[in-house]
Amino acid sequence: MRGRLGSIVVGVVLAAAEAEGAEPVPDRAGLHAPWQVERITLDDGRMLEGLVSDEGRDADDIAFVEVVRRPGRPMYLVARRLPAGAVASIERLPAAAHAALVARVEAFRASDRAREERAPAVQLVRDGEDGPWCYEGPWFTSESSAGQALTRRAIVRLESLLTAFEGLVPATGGATDRRLTVRLCGSQADYVRAQAAVGVKAANPAFYLPARSLLVAGSDATAAFEEAQLAADGLDATLDRQRALDADVATGLRELARELESQGVPASQRADIIARTRARWQREKAATLARVEQARKDNAAVVERTQHALFTALAHEAWHAYADLRLGAGGGLPAWLDEGLAQVFETGLLEAGELRLDAPDPERLARLAVLLDTAPQPLLDGLVAEGERQFVVGHGTPAAAARQAYLLAWGVAYDLALGEPVLSARSLAGLAGDDDGRARFERLVGTPLADYEAAWRARMRALSRQARAAQPRADQAAARPLPASGAAAPAARGR
Repeated sequence: MRGRLGSIVVGVVLAAAEAEGAEPVPDRAGLHAPWQVERITLDDGRMLEGLVSDEGRDADDIAFVEVVRRPGRPMYLVARRLPAGAVASIERLPAAAHAALVARVEAFRASDRAREERAPAVQLVRDGEDGPWCYEGPWFTSESSAGQALTRRAIVRLESLLTAFEGLVPATGGATDRRLTVRLCGSQADYVRAQAAVGVKAANPAFYLPARSLLVAGSDATAAFEEAQLAADGLDATLDRQRALDADVATGLRELARELESQGVPASQRADIIARTRARWQREKAATLARVEQARKDNAAVVERTQHALFTALAHEAWHAYADLRLGAGGGLPAWLDEGLAQVFETGLLEAGELRLDAPDPERLARLAVLLDTAPQPLLDGLVAEGERQFVVGHGTPAAAARQAYLLAWGVAYDLALGEPVLSARSLAGLAGDDDGRARFERLVGTPLADYEAAWRARMRALSRQARAAQPRADQAAARPLPASGAAAPAARGR
């Protein structure tokens, strides 16, 4: 959500710089740039994509780093040694492209270590014990009332996002010299106070004010972290009690054995009683340990969900900030496109400095498919004709209408950026002007709005069907075993 305080003039470049005077040729990959990879075809017909690391070094097997980039899922690497007899063919890249792939694989491997090392290295300062944590970096100045750990992670995330935007959508000559200010609120109460201080009342978890170059985000992640830590301390205490009980049970079993012997119970019966007692204790202990482990996983999931929600909101508003501060070329980006792109970018995957945009958000896609099946045409006429207010609840826009506007904006932005990509510096320049939104939209897509909507509906419905059909196939393919001379080992931790 952008702060809706007056008009904002922004521009955007969604393609590489075009040769002056040349008519751009749309890149059918849109904003998604697949990696160039090498391929190995197995003798059963299956194909693996990745990097052939030392073909020919060993006549018996081939070292291969499989690059697994399933759309919409985190990338991971798997190092394999494939028996040469199981390989039907190998497709290598030219030397320059092979070297680029090697560099990308190594950068991805290093990104795990860098992520772990980067957050603790963020230098935070504060004035007094109760003051906000402050940070001064290349992209922004920030202050935070959240805890140190969350503050550092948020800073790293924001810097990574802004760097990724710069690589994906290079800054234009209209970039301003204004500097971004970020305020991270560690509680909802603090977030409400921050809104009041700038005269904003927003239900969104974050907002950006162009007039102040200010991004504000609120989150209960700090409370979730603290509660999880308290719970972890309690679970550790439970484990300590279990270890103490182990010793008590061992002592009790020895005493039971002596008592049974003193009562004249035969040795075989004594052994059976002791064994059954020990087994009962082991079952109780295992059940307790299982509950502790499940509680740890549940707590970690709560923290992860809370942090993910914050990072998603930061990504959305970071796009608005980037577009305002680095792409201010006077193009007059329409509100529907600005909000649509923010939603597209917020679900991208950040990997090794890149923002992967290779799959639609499945939840939005499913909701859009339902809307397209139930809502009559036209839907897009109002979207492109209305301005910013259609996205703001409380300014004459009902909540349901605002949700629909956001959903439609996402669907059209995804289509224009990735599905049937037409966004470029030249095409977006055509959005400038004083004529109505419909005319500007039709200049962008090169067809009447009604014709575009009919084709767009068909594409989005087909995309939804493909997404539903692809899930079982992906799961089945992942489950099939591969020939190997030894166990395959993950080449990147945490993927």
